Amino acid sequence: MNKNKIFLICGVIILFTVYMSISPGAVKSSEGEIDADEITINLLEAGEEVIAKGNVLITYNGFKMKGDFSKFNTFTDRITMEDNLKFEFNNYIIYGDYLKGKLDTENFEIIDNVRIISEDLEMEAGLLVFDNKKGEVNLQKDIKIVYKDFAASSDQVIYNITDELVTLKGNVSGTRNGQGFSAEKVLINLIEENINLKGKATLKFRDGEGF
Repeated sequence: MNKNKIFLICGVIILFTVYMSISPGAVKSSEGEIDADEITINLLEAGEEVIAKGNVLITYNGFKMKGDFSKFNTFTDRITMEDNLKFEFNNYIIYGDYLKGKLDTENFEIIDNVRIISEDLEMEAGLLVFDNKKGEVNLQKDIKIVYKDFAASSDQVIYNITDELVTLKGNVSGTRNGQGFSAEKVLINLIEENINLKGKATLKFRDGEGF
């Protein structure tokens, strides 16, 4: 068999190979790993589509993403995950219904029934946008936040992970030590453990009781 025929046969095999299945297994790269009960690799014109099912664990650059179903495009670095979603980074755990994002830019959205938990801080929202390059978590829709004896709701929360600064914006209202407050903006410094109310700020109190 001459070389031309060998190259032709190899080309046909590549063109007609639609996917291969691995069960159970793991797909590794230089920076990340996918583990699951079943992994299917679909060959695309550019890159591959990796579909993982059952007890999916994706580790990448310090992140851990867990769920029951995930798709990852090796060419675009786009990833989705859903069902029993759990996202872990540093000392934070995030739950939600659906995740989408890009691994190379470390930018992710977690959608619906979002809950982020750390030692003293807990937040709920309808949408979370996480940008690790900026060191920022942005929360929107139906926001609730609890920090020690502080509980509030607002239209938006921006959490600067580097500075440990939480900013609540828009229709902020809540309670601290049982006393009501409201403001256009509230700043919570998690390092210094202080709270600052700005813009039409109101703080209710009762005689003989502290704030």
